[in-house]
Amino acid sequence: MTTATQMEAAAEQAKAFFEPQAAPVQAVQHMQRRQGRQRVRQKLRRLPLSVRGAVSDELKRLLAAGVIEPIDASAWVSPIVVIQKKSGKIRMCVDLREPNKAVIIDAFPLPHMDELLSSLQGSTVFSSIDLANAYYQVPLSEESRDLTAFITHDGLFRFCRVPYGPASAPSAFQKMMSIVLADLPGVAYSC
Repeated sequence: MTTATQMEAAAEQAKAFFEPQAAPVQAVQHMQRRQGRQRVRQKLRRLPLSVRGAVSDELKRLLAAGVIEPIDASAWVSPIVVIQKKSGKIRMCVDLREPNKAVIIDAFPLPHMDELLSSLQGSTVFSSIDLANAYYQVPLSEESRDLTAFITHDGLFRFCRVPYGPASAPSAFQKMMSIVLADLPGVAYSC
């Protein structure tokens, strides 16, 4: 078998790892709510007509991937913010500033870069990975989903997986990566 054939065979075996579809692990994120915080239901923000079609397409993509689900009502409602990228595509974000005020932030430790670099001393082989839609790999507990509800011109939705925006998202993702990479010898990681 030639080297090129071996590489093709290896790429075919690992194909699922490079698919854009998120496949969550079993670490479920639960966002604890502070007692006594008022729920906030914000109104729909106007979107330019020029991006509405792209937002609808992104919502369909997230629905098909199981990242969001439609809902009829929620005590928490946040608006979306849409940014047009240089490529012409959009980045759709949910403004979760108000829900973040009501959440107890997950205290899972994030690694210090200087410690991480020190642990690599003497290493000769390095690699990095860029996970597609990384936070979407972490399932969101049923009790936490209403905190992520958002309103669009297409209706009301909430996240089933950890979105970008909650104050606890970096810790949740670091916790998941710690579980996934825990037993691999010689592996140092930072998210």
